[in-house]
Amino acid sequence: MLDHAHLIDLIEGSIATDPSCPVCHAPTTIRNREGRIWLECSATPEDEPTTIVARLGAILLSHPRRLVVDLSEDVAA
Repeated sequence: MLDHAHLIDLIEGSIATDPSCPVCHAPTTIRNREGRIWLECSATPEDEPTTIVARLGAILLSHPRRLVVDLSEDVAA
């Protein structure tokens, strides 16, 4: 189980390692998606694309994202 200080260190370290998106150079941000903490490009929409044009754009111009920590495992325990 992670304590708060360790979790903050993981998040801060992730942002320090990848401060901007390599595709569009927008700053990265931390987002919680169903108990998983992701480092993502701040220019990407928070919700999944719903239209066919938005889905194609997300595939062709995908911004990388990286899992920082999976908190859903701790919740299930």
